[in-house]
Amino acid sequence: MQARMLADELIVVDSGSTDGTIEIAKRYADKLVHQDWLGYAAQKNYALSLCTQDWCLSLDADEVLPDALIAEIKSSLGGAQRLSNDEAYAIARKLYLGSKWLRFGGYYPDYHLRLFPRGAAKFAQRAVHESLTLEPGIRVHKLKHALEHYAYDDIDDMRQSYIHYAELGRKPSSFALLRAVFAFVWRYLVRLGFLHGSLGIKLAWLQAEYSYRKYHQETSSS
Repeated sequence: MQARMLADELIVVDSGSTDGTIEIAKRYADKLVHQDWLGYAAQKNYALSLCTQDWCLSLDADEVLPDALIAEIKSSLGGAQRLSNDEAYAIARKLYLGSKWLRFGGYYPDYHLRLFPRGAAKFAQRAVHESLTLEPGIRVHKLKHALEHYAYDDIDDMRQSYIHYAELGRKPSSFALLRAVFAFVWRYLVRLGFLHGSLGIKLAWLQAEYSYRKYHQETSSS
């Protein structure tokens, strides 16, 4: 765990893994806590409540910190965990599909707020795609180096996850089809998804399907 190279306190919250996560975490974590699944935002807020150090770095189980990012974080914090209540850091993510980095199509740089003073942020309660909300007056800086996000094994794995996310985040709209067309054009043409070749078409189509499923209004038969 590269986070061990950076953190004075490593906290792992698990909701019942069966893939060997617990065995690995026991070798590195200062706190390894079981918590039945509360939902994406609530689970992460629970993890934040366990933190005791001045700074918090929030990571998902499928994210990796490259050495260059670790060095940059240490440098940004002045070589030590110093108190600062008015700044936080957003970190870009490099999404991988299997071993392929999805550089185009709107998947990069995909900045997310991840590094912040303890008590200065919490995850907003949303069914999916949770994000951190900062206390007023805190400035956000962007770090240069990105973390690596190994979320999906292949396009089929990605599609199953997107179907799940679409159901969790449903917002019925009369413009579902229009949104789907826009999603395809935006990802494939505007965000240069075509540079991924045939994979770019599949990814843009997946984004269109996700958008349609999320906004489609189901009609009940009489």
